Amino acid sequence: MGVRIVSGIMLPLFLMSIAVQYNDPDGWVWMIVYAFPALVAVLGLFNQVSVSVIPMSAVFTLGGVILMPWNELAFFGEYVSQWHMKNNNAEYMREALGLFICVAYFDFLTLVYFLRRRTAAAQPDGVA
Repeated sequence: MGVRIVSGIMLPLFLMSIAVQYNDPDGWVWMIVYAFPALVAVLGLFNQVSVSVIPMSAVFTLGGVILMPWNELAFFGEYVSQWHMKNNNAEYMREALGLFICVAYFDFLTLVYFLRRRTAAAQPDGVA
């Protein structure tokens, strides 16, 4: 799939991720977190993939690794299938899942960026 198609799919998901944060105690933090990939998705709609996706991918990956309650992975299905929050780990699991969705999007954009660079470098006389 192309960058425009994937960005068109991801943008509404990121906007919904921002919207559902309104009643969280730390919602404003997560609204900002999800705003970054939403803005990148807007740029992706115009097929503007740049080197900036690489550090963003790294930051979101690191955040996901740090926030993931690794000892709770066995209860993943239970946490994401319930609408109410049973405990703080359920909330952390959901936010970590959101970060991993962001990571998957940034990793896709990073891969596209490198593939485009490699294709441009393989062209004779640098003509892409």
